[in-house]
Amino acid sequence: MTRMLNFTKHFNELILTLYYILISFTLTFLTSYVFTPQIVKILSVPFLKYIRTEDFDFIFTNIFELFNVYITLSFYTSILFTVPIILYYLYLFIKPGLFIYEKNTISFLLKTIACFVCFSILFTYYAILPCILSFLLNLDLMTNNSFVVLKMEAKLLEYITFLFKLLFIYCFIVFQIPTIFVIFIYLKQPKQLFFYKKRRISVVVSLLIGCIFSSPDLLSLFLISLPLIFLFEIIAFVYILKDNYQYVVRL
Repeated sequence: MTRMLNFTKHFNELILTLYYILISFTLTFLTSYVFTPQIVKILSVPFLKYIRTEDFDFIFTNIFELFNVYITLSFYTSILFTVPIILYYLYLFIKPGLFIYEKNTISFLLKTIACFVCFSILFTYYAILPCILSFLLNLDLMTNNSFVVLKMEAKLLEYITFLFKLLFIYCFIVFQIPTIFVIFIYLKQPKQLFFYKKRRISVVVSLLIGCIFSSPDLLSLFLISLPLIFLFEIIAFVYILKDNYQYVVRL
């Protein structure tokens, strides 16, 4: 009977948590929908540095496309800002059943992920996106030869979709790789020797990641690879420093 009551209590807490998440997503969606013009203006700044006409900035070719922009932008923005809330509520839900060291580990992990997400958003917007746009848009904005004449007229929906895909890739995949090494430090596994032996491999892996997730130019490659290499070196240095400090204290 007691187990049944506990199960019912936890189930009700889970339902309440899901309600909080749904309400958070809905409020974020509605807020984003209301402020869509302002968000579009902020997001289009890197693009309009390379493409701008006297009469218009973007085009649309379907009567429903502008409405789709509002819905798509609100949906992507809601996901981006609701993921931290989802992780936090899930942590609160499982927190009562965790040991103290497990609480500390998960709390540290969530803080680390949040820091790298904030860093990746700013780095993508101010460094990676302008570099990719510069490469792609300067290939040939206007081609005029005996075969064909081309002119760039960007569709807003396609640009918004491209931008958020880029943000999701770098926020939740590429720049979460250092989180793994931070967890290694926190759990004290593997040992120092691992970081000494794997430094060359880390450089090669970082360059491969840069090749996969960057536009085909050297600047984009280095913009992605060098921060990963730098973060690995910093994390390795902190790990070694921490381990040596603990060794000296034991002496």
